Order: sequence, then C-alpha cells, then structure tokens
Amino acid sequence: MNENKLHHHLITGEIMFREKDEERIASLRLNGILVDMDQELPVRLLGKAQQILQMNFHQRMQDDNIEVLDVVLSGFTYLGHMTQEEFHKAPEGTKLQEKPAAPAVPDLDQAVAEASKSSPSEE
Repeated sequence: MNENKLHHHLITGEIMFREKDEERIASLRLNGILVDMDQELPVRLLGKAQQILQMNFHQRMQDDNIEVLDVVLSGFTYLGHMTQEEFHKAPEGTKLQEKPAAPAVPDLDQAVAEASKSSPSEE
C-alpha cells in the first residue's frame, strides 16, 4: 500500500473552443482532480489545472478538428490530504466497479509533453 499522502483539489472551469476554420465559439464546463504534494496553488499548479481540464475535454470530445481558445478556471475545492487509496476508497456499503471506457492518463505531465511534441503550436 502506498503511504504517500497528497493534497487533492476539485477543479472546475470552462473551455472556450471552436471548430477549426469556424467563427462560432462554444464553451463547455468541466471539472477534474488536481493532486500534488503541496496544498498551496502557485502558478505552476494553475497551469497544471488548465492542462487537466484540457485533457478531460479532449478525452470527451475526441475530435482533432477542435481548437481550444481559452481555459478559464472558476473554482478550487480542497478535498483533503490523503493517499490515493484513501481517495479512491468506495463508500461504506458499496464497491467500486471498473469502468471499461477511455484509458487513464498515468502521468499528466508526460502526456502533455508528448502531445506538445506531436502537434506544433499555432501561436
């Protein structure tokens, strides 16, 4: 059992996006979990929170023709200092079942770095 306790935050935000070559802008509200060794939220963790929302967005949309224009963070809720096992523990009287959906991203930082390498930035 992993005894490393980490700080967990629920993040909420909104992604502004459009289909490439379209003018109409759409938005979608999303949430995610930010896990880190530090409880404080410096700029590096704000950037990581935006990346988490973008990763959740792309997993949901699964469309390469979508261009993300902005990620607006709207809320952080501190969930506690706990191990991953404690965080994922099923509520009393229930059990968690595996969801056979999209594969999990094991390391967000690595996934973002690989995505940056494969698609050139359009700045």
